[in-house]
Amino acid sequence: MTVYAIENTLRPLNALPAVPQDSQSSQDSQSPQDSQSPQDSQSPRAPLAVSLTFEELARCPLATEEIRELLMRSRDGHFCKAELRRCGIVGAVSMPSKSGKHEPLCFSYFLRREFVLFCCDAGKIERMLERLSLRQDWASPDSGELLCSVLFSLIDGDLLALEALDTRIEKLENAVLCGQIEAFNREMPALRKRLTALQRFYSQLIDAGQKLIESGERFLDADALMLMRLLCERCMRLREEAQALREYAMQVREEYQAQIDLKQNRVMQILTVVTVVFMPLTLIAGWFGMNLKMPEFEWDYGYPMVIGLSVVVVALCMLICKKKKFW
Repeated sequence: MTVYAIENTLRPLNALPAVPQDSQSSQDSQSPQDSQSPQDSQSPRAPLAVSLTFEELARCPLATEEIRELLMRSRDGHFCKAELRRCGIVGAVSMPSKSGKHEPLCFSYFLRREFVLFCCDAGKIERMLERLSLRQDWASPDSGELLCSVLFSLIDGDLLALEALDTRIEKLENAVLCGQIEAFNREMPALRKRLTALQRFYSQLIDAGQKLIESGERFLDADALMLMRLLCERCMRLREEAQALREYAMQVREEYQAQIDLKQNRVMQILTVVTVVFMPLTLIAGWFGMNLKMPEFEWDYGYPMVIGLSVVVVALCMLICKKKKFW
């Protein structure tokens, strides 16, 4: 469990301080832990940010039975959501891998004005809060602004990631136009799957953010709501970019299919030419191969005549095919 005090920056705490009581909440009364340091007691009313695992959630004094039940219920959901409850805001985030080489980032959160809990078994939220503590500076510290900062960090650099995907799709398109289509079926489905997952992720973030903007005034102040609006706008732009790349990928897929069809047409064209050339030869071979006594058998020039006829037929067929631009 990692605890931070949300001040002008995230200040690490050695232990969980006494929990400020809210008259509107149904939280049980809590007492300070024995390991509370003097530094922790200097700002007991600063909002708290707590990163913990689901196993540690059962021992967290900030979480009531209702909060634990809400967080555990959203543990296995591979989607982004935000729900307003009487006791606070509960939600979950499932961010797909942008590089395709890592597992999706999944965590649940619970927010009140006094604190925000982040539950993640992978420990990625803890590292994210550590990075925020080194670079983030708030003019008005608040748990809602911290949640917005965490959500902003999830999409930080996504535009560059989408540009990298655009570059990969463009390389695949150039390879297809050059006839190098061997690696297409291996790379393009993975790219389309990743773009679909990112587009779904942005849509879910927008839906969760709009829900908080519409009815989250009880737990989010004006600055947090403004940041949530900015988050939704940025996610909308990213979703549009992902959608455009997905359509681009579909166009490249159509170009690939056109190249496959063109290659098949060339093969069928060659087979057609071969068939056209050998059908008359087959007729000649069948005619002169009959087990009958034919006049040509007794003619000294019968066999050379058949050879000459075959050569003339082949040359005539090739001339016709050339004139018709079969190749």
